[in-house]
Amino acid sequence: MAGQKRSFLDGVIYFINILSALGLLASYLAYYFNPKWFTFFSFAALAYPVLLLLNLIFIFYWLLRFKLKLLFPLICIGVGYFHLARLYQWGSPNKVVNPGESFKVMTYNVRMFNVYKWIEEDGIPERIQNLITTEAPDVLMLQEFYKSDQTPDLGYPYDFTKLTNDGRNYGLTILSKFPIEGTGTLQYTEPLEGEPPVNNEFIYADIVWKGRTVRFINVHLASVGLGANDYKRLENPNEGSQEEITNGFLKIIKRLHWAFQRRGEQIEALERAIADSPHPVVLCGDFNDTPQSYTYHRIDLALKDSFMEAGSGFSKSYARGPVPLRIDYIFHSDEFHVNNYNVVHEKLSDHYPVISELEFR
Repeated sequence: MAGQKRSFLDGVIYFINILSALGLLASYLAYYFNPKWFTFFSFAALAYPVLLLLNLIFIFYWLLRFKLKLLFPLICIGVGYFHLARLYQWGSPNKVVNPGESFKVMTYNVRMFNVYKWIEEDGIPERIQNLITTEAPDVLMLQEFYKSDQTPDLGYPYDFTKLTNDGRNYGLTILSKFPIEGTGTLQYTEPLEGEPPVNNEFIYADIVWKGRTVRFINVHLASVGLGANDYKRLENPNEGSQEEITNGFLKIIKRLHWAFQRRGEQIEALERAIADSPHPVVLCGDFNDTPQSYTYHRIDLALKDSFMEAGSGFSKSYARGPVPLRIDYIFHSDEFHVNNYNVVHEKLSDHYPVISELEFR
């Protein structure tokens, strides 16, 4: 009888194992399928860290039981082995670079400097200002930059800012210690009637460093746009009536679906901008997508990911929740070599700032 119960329990566990392994395989397919046409795999890619952890737990469980069932999750992880390095880098200590040998770039979604008090603490704008002053990037790219009398003076002699056209007084900015010789704004796609507000433009600045011009592109791809109630639902999934729970999760899924599709369209315009650039490119920003996504894949074909060259650990850039989501990036052309890469885990926004030091090869 005990043997039958053990056999039945193993069967249930293995069934769950199969589902998680198939989910992991589905997450790999997001890399190749444009969510503009099909978003199912994009949902799986978003869950990649959790699916990977589940399969590692199953491997350990079957190993302790001396069961060959461990082979299936092991093979599924092996099929997508190249994703492991995009999630975690063993890395080496940061390289010491002499002043002037490289330029330091920071990308940071500052969430409007906490103007709406999402973080219930005082002095957030000043603390962001102090962080930037301490890190002292040569080129600073901010998303959700809020322009008002309370906006801190970040002390850069050159800048280019583009605010949204809907009166919300926030947008993208590029600040530089080096001269800017040209700027521009490019639109991803035409806004659709009746759709939610969307980050529909990206900006660039041509900056001269050591006599060479570099095109710095700052992007903020389509956000999911979840509100306070949506995050509350995710943090407390069983709260409320069954109808409230169902409607809450359906709303979140609908918003994710829409954002996946929008980014699938936006990435095409961004690819063209990179290909058409007359100068080497440094691309930074909040992509709202993980390294397992189609968005990442398309950019990875054209540029290099600084984290892959000089990163260490998980490089979590999204500050909410326990899952190590990396959705903020610094990409660059082949002309550059990355000396250092770092994420500052100081919670002054819903994102952490990402920093990299680059030099010409």
